[in-house]
Amino acid sequence: MNQAEAQRLFKEANCFWFGEGRYNKVLPLYREALKHDPTDPVILYQLANVLWGFEKFDEMTEVLELAQQHQERLSDRGKIMTGLVLGCWKLLPTIHLTLLLL
Repeated sequence: MNQAEAQRLFKEANCFWFGEGRYNKVLPLYREALKHDPTDPVILYQLANVLWGFEKFDEMTEVLELAQQHQERLSDRGKIMTGLVLGCWKLLPTIHLTLLLL
């Protein structure tokens, strides 16, 4: 595990994602970062955001669940956000079905 390399790749991916809008470059970078630090919940959470953007919802859910399993490395706010996003995502089919039945 090489946390320094994971952080370097994470920062590079973030520059492409947030700063330059070069979305096609970020997915491989976040995945590569996780090879170096597979339990980093911040990288996992950001990968989940990217997967959502690419409509890879099944993989996104798995990644969010993994981020939640390793949330001890997150701030209190990060723990809340990860749980909230995952909880809302899991409720979405129920909410959608309820709205259809109204």
